[in-house]
Amino acid sequence: MLSGVPRARNPSDDERGVELVEFIGFLPWILIVGLIVWQFMVFGHAMLTTGDAARQGVRAAAAYRGAGGAVGQAVGGRYDYQMSGGQCGGPGEPVEVTVKIKLPIIEIPFVSLPDIWTTSTAIARCEPIHSG
Repeated sequence: MLSGVPRARNPSDDERGVELVEFIGFLPWILIVGLIVWQFMVFGHAMLTTGDAARQGVRAAAAYRGAGGAVGQAVGGRYDYQMSGGQCGGPGEPVEVTVKIKLPIIEIPFVSLPDIWTTSTAIARCEPIHSG
């Protein structure tokens, strides 16, 4: 063996660019996992909003104010929703408000997913009517 003479490089020892190739191969999986996490976060927010909207609606209905306006304000135009109930029968009578919100789904090209709805119901007693 001669000292000072560079050894011939074996092409199989050259690993330049390997990290880039591995990253490009792994990038789609990172994006898919990120979209799944984001979708669950959106689902969670919609479910929390559904419960809050039902509570706000029943509070307004129990005080003889419009439940629809309170629910609409709680939803804030972010979601498609449906509301039912919200009419007081009289002082001390129970009033019920049910809110359904359509969960937003990240659209995937060429994939058709069904609509998913979350529902929340709140019940309260109507307040007594005070005159004077």
